Amino acid sequence: MNKVSYDHQNENPLSPWLPSNHSLKNETGKWAIHQPSVDNAKCIKCLRCWIACPESAINFVDDKIKVDRFFCKGCGICEVECPTEAITMESVL
Repeated sequence: MNKVSYDHQNENPLSPWLPSNHSLKNETGKWAIHQPSVDNAKCIKCLRCWIACPESAINFVDDKIKVDRFFCKGCGICEVECPTEAITMESVL
């Protein structure tokens, strides 16, 4: 069986797990009904949300977690992974 591999960190600076431009091709933010809200005062900058995000929609900018709402599909994985409950999902409807 052939195994596909690539250098995650060199291909995608946004997430160590996905190939480059994964979210750009999907534009998942258009259909999300829930979006994460980040309380940066509670955030300990562990980056678990960044690692777990399947759409590479989470970035660490200016010492804060930022969510690119255009690409976030609203799956809630970041909320579950956050050990300090700094991320909560909010309805966008």
